[in-house]
Amino acid sequence: MSLMTRFLTEEMSVKPYVRFGAGKTIYGEPEVRRCRVEPADNVKIVYKNPSGTITETVASALIFCEGSPIPINSIVNFHGRETRVIDCKEMYGFGLHHLEVSVE
Repeated sequence: MSLMTRFLTEEMSVKPYVRFGAGKTIYGEPEVRRCRVEPADNVKIVYKNPSGTITETVASALIFCEGSPIPINSIVNFHGRETRVIDCKEMYGFGLHHLEVSVE
């Protein structure tokens, strides 16, 4: 068991965002991942929209997990709470790569 896996003591459900079409959002098959959830204190996510405008969003929680990157706008359920992914970064540490997911 890797050191990173020892920190992943919680579970979350992910409905991965696929695309927006026919007037509704389309999601892929839900999956369950082991994770670690931490409250985000003043974590600001800044990104550029396709229209060229800059958007700032404040994350309410950071989720650490393993696996393939989670698309932005995916739906995540943890601790009985449903929220949307606003950023997902691949991080390297503890000998393995892991994801740092910011949610609204």
